[in-house]
Amino acid sequence: MSLQNKNIPRKDSRFPAKARERLDPNTSPQVTTLGNLDLLTLPTTALLGTPRYPGISLLRAYGQAAHWRNAGRYVVSGFYSPVEKECLRILP
Repeated sequence: MSLQNKNIPRKDSRFPAKARERLDPNTSPQVTTLGNLDLLTLPTTALLGTPRYPGISLLRAYGQAAHWRNAGRYVVSGFYSPVEKECLRILP
């Protein structure tokens, strides 16, 4: 599947509603997108981690990642720290 950039003017109904609500009116009159815009309408959870976690927190994070996976939850993260990388392995 090939992904194409799309330029969406602010007045277009496809312009992400959350962006319209939160962006200053003086910012760019359009957004450039790549991928499935429908994902922006889903509830989103951010996963942030640090390299230093107590053991019990690791187990809870892995359990939560499995719960999100089973619920079909959309999760965003940088997936840089070891715990984030492990959660990424669990999420798909």
